[in-house]
Amino acid sequence: MTDDETEDRGGYKRPPKHAQFKPGQSGNPKGRPRKRAVSSDADADRIFLEEALKLVPIVENGKRKKVPALQAIYKRCIQLAMQGDHRAINNFNKSLAKAVANPLVQQAYQKAPEIPSDPNEAARVYQDFIAGRIR
Repeated sequence: MTDDETEDRGGYKRPPKHAQFKPGQSGNPKGRPRKRAVSSDADADRIFLEEALKLVPIVENGKRKKVPALQAIYKRCIQLAMQGDHRAINNFNKSLAKAVANPLVQQAYQKAPEIPSDPNEAARVYQDFIAGRIR
């Protein structure tokens, strides 16, 4: 046997020449995949808003309807606060203080109609306001 034949055949821990890596070539040419980049704060905010505005089913007055997730969370928080949950009451008070301080909310509140003392009349005015008949 010549030296060339021995080199081609290979052996223990010596792969055949045709199967060996060529000079300058690694065994994993593409390498390990890079770590996925952490999304920026803007991406996180966008994802949060998308999820908060997604419609979720709730049951209200025996009827099933879809509302934004954020609205469903606030409804549940208010229900818990009315049942006496102290943490929910604190969260409600903080949210209310923040909403009252918001200039856009103040503007909308100023446009709201005066609420009559009669409950039936107040309900009618409220329904008209919600329906957009009162501006």
